[in-house]
Amino acid sequence: MISKNLFKNWSKTELKWFGFSNLLLFISIIFSIQFAEGNMFLFSIIALGTITGTWGVIAATKRKVSNFIINFASIFLLSIVYFNLQLYAMAVTYVLFLIPMQLHGFYSWISFKNTQNDEIMVIRTLNSRHRICIFCMFLIGIIAFYFGIYFVIETFNIRDTYTLVPFLQYLDVTSASSNVTGQFLLNLRYLLNQSIYWKIVNLVQILTFGYIIFVLNELIYFPVFVMYIIWFINSMWFSQKS
Repeated sequence: MISKNLFKNWSKTELKWFGFSNLLLFISIIFSIQFAEGNMFLFSIIALGTITGTWGVIAATKRKVSNFIINFASIFLLSIVYFNLQLYAMAVTYVLFLIPMQLHGFYSWISFKNTQNDEIMVIRTLNSRHRICIFCMFLIGIIAFYFGIYFVIETFNIRDTYTLVPFLQYLDVTSASSNVTGQFLLNLRYLLNQSIYWKIVNLVQILTFGYIIFVLNELIYFPVFVMYIIWFINSMWFSQKS
């Protein structure tokens, strides 16, 4: 069903973008394999997570209900990457929130989909007051994630092993809060209001993995950096059509 309906109702430009984005990812994966240094398990996780993640994001942009199935796999894989990097706010958000929300989103959307092409037919829009409330929740989420991670580190006495620099800590909690907000709006079909939060996620993650690659010299994560650039371009270009 996914393979049958996933590419229905796509324009030639959208199909070209899908193919080009996958080509970019493939090139980045081939480039970064030389930096795996024997850690092929992590490299495999990165490769599979970035590929399925990009498929899922583009499917979500096309309002395909099957995006939740694809993203279920990518979120699980990318959560391992975040745990490995000590980006705990993102890792916990992926495992405890985003994975269950894929199941919720699938069943939330399935009643409103067009069975001919797998696309959602009914979307919703927030009014001005609700948009302000959601943005305030996003800001509160940043603070809550920051102190939540601090509490866990101090409670379990892992300060000595927690080596994440402050700059990445701030980016981590910002991205986690924006992920929660964007996924919440996506699941409830507020498609015209959720794109700003995904833009924030993508920009913050470009900064995060740019720092990891170019400052910390961890080039094995280069495909993740490329993935978020693709996601950001996708959110800027195609969100206007949502």
